[in-house]
Amino acid sequence: MALDGGADGRADGGAGAGRNGHTCAMDEQPVGARRVSRRRRNLLVGGVAALVLVLVVALGLSGLAGQRRLADAQEEFRAAATEVVAAAAQAQDASARLAEAVDAANADLAVAQAALAAAEDGYVPAAEKTALQTAAQQATDVVTAAAPQPLEPTRRSKPDDAAEALALAESLRARSAELEQAAEADAEQVTAVQAAVEATRAAGGALTAGLPAAAEAVLAANPSTGQLARLGLLDVVETLPAADDWDEAAAAAVATYVSAAHAVEESHAAEEAEKAGPLRERRIEVETFARSIAGGVPLDFDWATIVNGFGQGGSHGGTATWDPAYGGFTTIALSDSIAASWGTEPAGRAVTVHEVGHAIAAKCYDMFSTSFNGEPETWATAWAIGMGYDTNGSGESLYGRPSDDLIALSTQCR
Repeated sequence: MALDGGADGRADGGAGAGRNGHTCAMDEQPVGARRVSRRRRNLLVGGVAALVLVLVVALGLSGLAGQRRLADAQEEFRAAATEVVAAAAQAQDASARLAEAVDAANADLAVAQAALAAAEDGYVPAAEKTALQTAAQQATDVVTAAAPQPLEPTRRSKPDDAAEALALAESLRARSAELEQAAEADAEQVTAVQAAVEATRAAGGALTAGLPAAAEAVLAANPSTGQLARLGLLDVVETLPAADDWDEAAAAAVATYVSAAHAVEESHAAEEAEKAGPLRERRIEVETFARSIAGGVPLDFDWATIVNGFGQGGSHGGTATWDPAYGGFTTIALSDSIAASWGTEPAGRAVTVHEVGHAIAAKCYDMFSTSFNGEPETWATAWAIGMGYDTNGSGESLYGRPSDDLIALSTQCR
């Protein structure tokens, strides 16, 4: 037996001989080495898990921060949207007030234009008409330039992106500033329009306030006008609106006034034509005398060759007719013979005084209706005699002589 071989055999067997003499090679680690390897694997797995956890937490925190930023941005957007809605309401209100002011101004300007169209030169005060023209033109310029500035805000839904929300918030705030500026501009225009309109109204009021003086000038320039036309003009003047009451009625009143002034001129022309001829100046003298003793009772005159059956052969005729229009006036008709003999004999003057007596009965109606029992001829005769015309033509020859008491009583009526 070889010892070396035996030793080798054991050695080999110890190295891994099998029961059947087979051998296998095995890479075995020591026990300590295996424990170290497991520990490393556990550390590796734990590190990866920790890293994953950190990443998850970081991602979670990042998501929360993003949500917070979006919420803050959307809150700014909502605040800006609230501001722009308020600014839009303010702008719309200012625009509506400007539109109302413009409408009111156009109505007043229409009144002014109507009044100016009716206010013919020569019938209205020139300075006041010029002032109204100027004020109306200036107001027209202001109203024409006035334009409401309606700016509607852009309506946007709430954005889901923080950057977009912040950008839209900034845009809406800029829009709010535009709307506020528009509201201020419209408010300034309202003030300008109203001031221009007030100036126009004041000028119109001054025009109507100047019409009474203008009417007096028209009447002075037309002394022969009939009482219907004269009193008609004065009646229009009495009904003119107050200077601070300028509306459609004011413009209509100007037109009515000018029409009445035309009627005065036409009446004057007709009366002048009636008085024309060689007796014109004498007729004017007779009319002037009659008015001087009529106690302010308005008188009209008609002239004819024959009046009440008299006027020829040295006779004189006259009549008096009362008209209740415009408070009442009397039309006295006289024969041409009175004018022809005026200043040369007293009869024609006495007839004239008798007819004025009929007219003045309206002024002393209580005395006439009671003491004289409403007898017109008794009254007129007594009045003429009481005036100092106790002569042919006083009415005594036709109607009899009144008592001395009645004649004396009549002298209280002047």
